[in-house]
Amino acid sequence: MDVRVAGPLAAKQQTEFNYEIEVPAFKRHNVWVPIDTHGNGKLTFSVGARDALDGDAVEHSLPVNLRRSLETAAAYGTTTAKLEQVSVQVPEGIHTAEFSVFSILGKEVLTTEIFSNSNAIDISSLTKGIYIATITSNGNRISYKLIKN
Repeated sequence: MDVRVAGPLAAKQQTEFNYEIEVPAFKRHNVWVPIDTHGNGKLTFSVGARDALDGDAVEHSLPVNLRRSLETAAAYGTTTAKLEQVSVQVPEGIHTAEFSVFSILGKEVLTTEIFSNSNAIDISSLTKGIYIATITSNGNRISYKLIKN
């Protein structure tokens, strides 16, 4: 089997590979090709295989996107805003429930799954105002008023 690779490859990256494999008819076989990319773009694999009677080929392209370093990725989520939480107590015997917050107009503005009997829910994304909070489990719903100052 011959494999050719084209695209945003690293300097001195091997672009042609040859593998000898035996695969029964109509069976798949995975082949891992060691590729190191540089930059972004489209990576194209051209694969050809043949035996004494027949041959076949396929070409497949994959997008390659730049990766951010862990330090850079971590910096994107940071904020200096104060974390605001509401403490939610789930009635005894309920182990999993859905906690939802609705505006006075009935639009769902926050939803999360809660576990156990006590949870801290981040509400810092909500603006100041009056909301309706609900806890739903097994078709049962508990609602209460939530005021954010």
